[in-house]
Amino acid sequence: MITLTLPLPPSDNALTRCTCRNGKARLYPTKAKKWFERDATAWLRIQKLPERPIEGPVAVTVAVYFPN
Repeated sequence: MITLTLPLPPSDNALTRCTCRNGKARLYPTKAKKWFERDATAWLRIQKLPERPIEGPVAVTVAVYFPN
């Protein structure tokens, strides 16, 4: 069994921002999204992952713990 722990991602509203230039809207990632991606990648790197891809049937269970 493999157990991975990740931090909670920012809310959907905090992932992108919109600006308008010359009448065109542009979406860009926020600092919160960039920080989460960096932190989640670091968390996965320090946890022991299998060396090879998993073969055969796989079951996934997700448990979410919200901070108080």
